[in-house]
Amino acid sequence: MDTAAYLDLLDRALEDRLIDSDEVQALAETAGEWGLRRNDVEQAHATYLRALAVTALADGVLTDFELTDLADVASGLGLGVDEIGAALHEARSHQPSASAGEPLRGLGVCFTGALQARLNGQPVTREQAQGLARAAGLVVHGGVTKSLDILVVADPNSLSGKAKKARSYGTRIIAEAAFWPAIGLTID
Repeated sequence: MDTAAYLDLLDRALEDRLIDSDEVQALAETAGEWGLRRNDVEQAHATYLRALAVTALADGVLTDFELTDLADVASGLGLGVDEIGAALHEARSHQPSASAGEPLRGLGVCFTGALQARLNGQPVTREQAQGLARAAGLVVHGGVTKSLDILVVADPNSLSGKAKKARSYGTRIIAEAAFWPAIGLTID
């Protein structure tokens, strides 16, 4: 039984904050192949939500942006308000260390859509987002090409030209809510 590997796969599936039917099927098949029972998968989902809660509370403040992200992820995992509350309670009680996640340094990144995050109470502009990405060691691109590594989207359902092109190329799409913590930032 390999719950850690399942969590890694789940993390990758949730980067865009959407789990489509193909991803649900792939996760279910993988869980079965790895010998995970339904209870194991449910516990893995709760563990994932707790880890996200720990990340959200790392600075001691739970912003509306972070709470919305927790709710979106919980919904995608089939979890509800009670599970969000339990994850936040445990995160506040135990504060286990969050794992570093996959490093993004050196990868090419592009942004699409109107950003939702706020930094120090002010909306994050596209220029600020690009500067923050550069400061984290990413290479900022103005458009989507076949060599682009990551497209950061404010709206996972985006039908923008950049999002369509990225999907057609198989480019990794990460929701803004997952991107900021991945580069070590706490955004309002």
